[in-house]
Amino acid sequence: MASFGCGSFYTEDMSAERDGHHGPVIGIDLGTTNSLVAICDERGPRVIADADGSRLMPSVVRFGEDEQLVVGEEARREAITHASRTVSSAKRLFGRSLEELAAAERRASFQLVAGPRGVCAIDLGDRVVTPQEVAAHILGALRQRARRHWGVRSNVRWSLCQPTSTTPSGRRRVMLDDWLV
Repeated sequence: MASFGCGSFYTEDMSAERDGHHGPVIGIDLGTTNSLVAICDERGPRVIADADGSRLMPSVVRFGEDEQLVVGEEARREAITHASRTVSSAKRLFGRSLEELAAAERRASFQLVAGPRGVCAIDLGDRVVTPQEVAAHILGALRQRARRHWGVRSNVRWSLCQPTSTTPSGRRRVMLDDWLV
């Protein structure tokens, strides 16, 4: 755990813990601009690359009008042609109200609105999504990357990094919202 700098982890298969058998730990760093997934096993920690050899995944999600999701590098490339439906840097919005955002942060290519409990949400035209939902899609893509690398294994422990927040009240809102996603 310490090699990933995370404060907590989620164990997918608790029976492996009880039996004393510990498999590899998969660590996910959800970043504001880029994210990555790493593994720590008997050979030590290393970052898992995608099929193209890239270790970093842009923290970008494009929401297609047909419910199709595009995550990562492809979404970043398509941001020019699908600006209003492409969300980047969503982590900056965690736990923040519209009033808290500086004018520069409000000038995103996507429309910001007041969401549940007064925190920011993103209006895509046909639906509203929260920054935590965007983060969930990024985490899902990173998890898929790890599963493709290692296959489905029952003795893998997952380590998720906690998002940062500048205020205690903001951190509480983010943690509550995370539980609800």
